[in-house]
Amino acid sequence: MQRTPCHSLESNQSSTTNCDITTRNTIVPAADSGGGCVVLPHNELALFDSLALHTTNGSNASQLIVFPDFVLTCSDKSSRLLQGHAKKEVTGLAGFGFSKYSLPAQVSTSSSVFAVCLSGSPSAPGVAFFDLLKPYYFLLGIDVSNHLNYTPLFSHSVPSTTRKGNTKQPEDAYFIKVKSININSKPLSINQKLLSINKNGFGGTRISTTNPYTMLETSIFNTFIEAFANESKNMNLKLSTPAKPFSLCYEAGKLLETNVGPKVPQFDLLMENDVIWHVFGKNSMVRIVEEGMDVWCLAIVNGGD
Repeated sequence: MQRTPCHSLESNQSSTTNCDITTRNTIVPAADSGGGCVVLPHNELALFDSLALHTTNGSNASQLIVFPDFVLTCSDKSSRLLQGHAKKEVTGLAGFGFSKYSLPAQVSTSSSVFAVCLSGSPSAPGVAFFDLLKPYYFLLGIDVSNHLNYTPLFSHSVPSTTRKGNTKQPEDAYFIKVKSININSKPLSINQKLLSINKNGFGGTRISTTNPYTMLETSIFNTFIEAFANESKNMNLKLSTPAKPFSLCYEAGKLLETNVGPKVPQFDLLMENDVIWHVFGKNSMVRIVEEGMDVWCLAIVNGGD
């Protein structure tokens, strides 16, 4: 493992004044790094190393292929991405952004083609495919690529401000185009303009793997929670005392468990080209087991205005 020299091609191509962890994977010079470069905000040296990954035909892992001179860095435990539950479970960070030094860009010929299956359990790893559109074989030889719906994933630089209201460098993010939301096939009455990115760069539906729960703009959140609670009542589901930071929770012992998770109201995201993302209890609920409490909670929180 070796340092990335300052003013090298790698350093110059990724240099920026960004002071936050984003998908940019920024590298900037440091006066006290002995000629090396650092990745903000933790002043850790940017490094070269070799990375080995298995090749695959979508079914079985095959031989290892080595990527020499892989650019990486380290992040300390104070990172905002390693707080809460993540601090206990996460062992590393992988950037999937637009930088030439994101993980997909460094290991594949087409950095815009990748698939990630996130695990719902800390004891069961997820999986990622690079440079492979299909197939994706899982248990029982099922090619899940034949059972997926597809919608465009597009990039957008999100305006960002500090707590004092000062403007920071925009954060790159991935978005999908959601046109409307249904709960138990009933449309929500929301401000449709909030689902699109406005002229100031705000709004839209952002895909994030760093926020642990779905965040909704306040007016959409209030409408969603009210409708979900009403549909729960129609299904004879009784609400329990909510566990923070959630608004709706149900006693675990009183919910029917199915192969798609606890039986609660289903909500759908309706997208362009008549594509629908069906969200069942397995993906909308989180189980909280603490002293004197065992509940399923709707994993949606108020994201503010």
